Amino acid sequence: MVGEDKFKVNKIVSFILWGIAVVCCFAFFMPVQEFIITIAESYIGRLLSHEVWRYKLTVLNSIFVSSLVLSGILLYFVKIPFFKKTQSSVLDVSSGVSLLTGKKFLAAFVLLYFLLVGVRCFWISQKKSFHIDEPLSISIANRNEYGFWGKNYEQKEYTGKELKIISLWDDSSFVDALKDIYHLHNNNRDSPHTNFYYTCLRLAFIGVKTGDIHYIFWRGCLLNVLFFSISYFFMYVLLTKLTKNKISILCCLFIAFCNPAAISLSLFLRPYELQQTLLIIFALLFLCSFDRIKADVPFETKTNFFMGSFIVALTMLSGYFSIFLIGFFGFIIVSFACFKKRCNTVIYYIGMFISSLIFAKLLYFGFGEGVLEYRGQEALSNIQTGLFVNFSQTMKHLLVIFHKNNFFLFLILSCFIVALFVLIIKNIASKRLSNILLLTFAAVFSYIVTLFFAPIDMKLLRYVAPLLPLCSVLFIADTKRKYETAVLFAVCCLSVLSILPISMNSDSFEHIDDSNIDSILSVKEPDIPVVIKGDTTLWQLASFIPYIPDDQICYIGETDILGIDSNLFWYCIQEGSIADHYNDCCTLIQKNDIANYLTEYLFQKN
Repeated sequence: MVGEDKFKVNKIVSFILWGIAVVCCFAFFMPVQEFIITIAESYIGRLLSHEVWRYKLTVLNSIFVSSLVLSGILLYFVKIPFFKKTQSSVLDVSSGVSLLTGKKFLAAFVLLYFLLVGVRCFWISQKKSFHIDEPLSISIANRNEYGFWGKNYEQKEYTGKELKIISLWDDSSFVDALKDIYHLHNNNRDSPHTNFYYTCLRLAFIGVKTGDIHYIFWRGCLLNVLFFSISYFFMYVLLTKLTKNKISILCCLFIAFCNPAAISLSLFLRPYELQQTLLIIFALLFLCSFDRIKADVPFETKTNFFMGSFIVALTMLSGYFSIFLIGFFGFIIVSFACFKKRCNTVIYYIGMFISSLIFAKLLYFGFGEGVLEYRGQEALSNIQTGLFVNFSQTMKHLLVIFHKNNFFLFLILSCFIVALFVLIIKNIASKRLSNILLLTFAAVFSYIVTLFFAPIDMKLLRYVAPLLPLCSVLFIADTKRKYETAVLFAVCCLSVLSILPISMNSDSFEHIDDSNIDSILSVKEPDIPVVIKGDTTLWQLASFIPYIPDDQICYIGETDILGIDSNLFWYCIQEGSIADHYNDCCTLIQKNDIANYLTEYLFQKN
């Protein structure tokens, strides 16, 4: 009875912690933050920098809410035999829960989590500019009327602040967020991506309407930190399926999430951190299913069917390149079930995949259309022309990415994987089948195929970075063996070195300063007005507009140059040479290219 009372107390405390976390979420709303800052000003008797304190409140509240949620989860599960009744669940986390009962290991697990969160917060604070796709993400998620994905701006005078807000935001209310989510469900205006990430992003920015790019960085990147937190837990559960060595588990978690690739995903306001989370959950789903088939344990229930279908659907919605890992694991499951002569299991999983396609289509009406029309054509062109060139570029970028992210030892070991894969096929029904090798081979296969089908000039880290945590399972070691311990320790040390803010790591982290603000000369001259010419719905303007100073005067569209109340003016145009007719009334002083997208000219009236 004492144990049961303790379990009830644990649950009650957990619910209280979650309730407090939900209440604290209101502190993410800008009006609430402004209210808190105003109260603080009246209490201390002096004015505070609202921009600075909004950053601090957002970061501190994020850490506080994350701590409450994590504490609630751990308290709810630890020493509660909740999963003993559900061992047939296709997504079994009981192995992870059982290991957390040890106080020392639990403390190390929690400390490692906060260390990884702290590292991410540090590098978020170093972020200087947007990748051009990031303002587009915000504009798409908000379904704003004007801007990069809307209609042309009204032809009038704007301040920099007005132009930034109208380009990025629409209505910041909760009701408008629901309307935006509805429209995203029908059409997100961004083929071939789905609405999944944009919906999450829209919810993260409820109540926000600002031109402060640093606040936007923090807000959007902390959503990625939330995705990382989910990845951390499920990656831990996945590792417990492969080993019970606690030191090895902690080290592999560190290797998986403490490298430039993983941190770069957290800095990027695009769907790839979310994709990483779903790929890890899907890999866990596969491993649980695979182990049950090997053990001849029946699990074909309606609950597992719908749970599996839903997870597969979300994985496909998280990123179009996820289909390669889904396809590989699906092939292994079906082939293995056929080998075991479990016809019902084969039908079960084929039905699950068909059901997941239906789920995905219901969750996003445009699912599959963009991939078939846009990315599908790119992939087909890679096959039709320059196969050798494409493959050589693929292997080149594979080596570069592994080298930058401390997985180069993995390359040495992966040579054995290809040789052992034949052995795996021959002994597929045997207990000797290594799940570690299977997961690693799946990650490598998906990695190479993804890079191969990516355009030759776009074999980028972000396409394959979501797969890298699965590669870390190869470093699982038996710490009783000295050579395995030495390899594990060496890789962990390299991981520490790779994330330090030193010169040798300057090129390893992506999305710190993608736009290269220093190249935009006009933002350094806020007293000189800016004229933006041409089609004003161009996505290229996202490389320029977010950085305009708040007080800088801007003119959009067809503007009477002579009517501008300034002798000097910046002239921004998409491409091509400046119109000759300006030579009659103005003198060209300076020309400057902005991030290969726009050109700005400095003119002086004659």
